[in-house]
Amino acid sequence: MSTKLIPTTGSTGAWIDWVPTYNGFTVGNATVTARYLQVDKIIYAYIKIVLGSTSSVSGDFSFTLPKNSKMAYPIPMGSASVEDTGSTMRACFTVNSSVGVCTIRGINTAGTYSAEANFSSTVPQTWVSTDAIVANIVYEAA
Repeated sequence: MSTKLIPTTGSTGAWIDWVPTYNGFTVGNATVTARYLQVDKIIYAYIKIVLGSTSSVSGDFSFTLPKNSKMAYPIPMGSASVEDTGSTMRACFTVNSSVGVCTIRGINTAGTYSAEANFSSTVPQTWVSTDAIVANIVYEAA
């Protein structure tokens, strides 16, 4: 049984593609799927990036949102995961790092309590072609 999001006032019910810009990431020949749906002031966004041979993660990974968020301070916005070339799936999360920017953070479980971990070329893994980043984000538009 499949379920469908039932649009309310202010929504066309259609997913719209958007082209994010990135920090800490070189797109190169990556395959990027970025779509969002707006229902009134609520944005449902989905992004999937499959790295190619000329793609790279170099630092704290962030991207622009399809529409500015109402909040301008760090708050959780959704879930994310990283796939290490089909072998390991790592849980991550997304945070609103400024009005129009989302940052994906890893979860460091090395200490007594889990803590957020910035992405780098080796965190949460050493990045190679076919690794994937997927995020589902929900937030209120400005």
